[in-house]
Amino acid sequence: MYIKDEKLMNKQIVRILGKAPTIAAANYRHRIGRPFNLPRNDLDYAENFLYMMDRLSENEFKSNPVLTRALDVMFILHADHEMNCSTAAMRHIGSSRVDPYSAVAGASAGKLK
Repeated sequence: MYIKDEKLMNKQIVRILGKAPTIAAANYRHRIGRPFNLPRNDLDYAENFLYMMDRLSENEFKSNPVLTRALDVMFILHADHEMNCSTAAMRHIGSSRVDPYSAVAGASAGKLK
């Protein structure tokens, strides 16, 4: 689907970025045989990601602030400097102005074996 509305495209991108850590954390927890942790609205992006991955049964789980800051920096550096095959696929597909969900699906399909 060709997207002409930039506001709609940006809304879809924000939704994808918002769901990415939830999907990654749920996948990790499933692989290690633990129940999922739902995201919390009161935590920032990296802190929420660590919460969803690491919380066991603590009521007041607090991630290590050093790890949270390191993850924030890593996300920024990765976003600014990484260009692997799936990133290239995402950029190539996205350059045709398809909807962001199709671009993510195409880039993710290259990772399947």
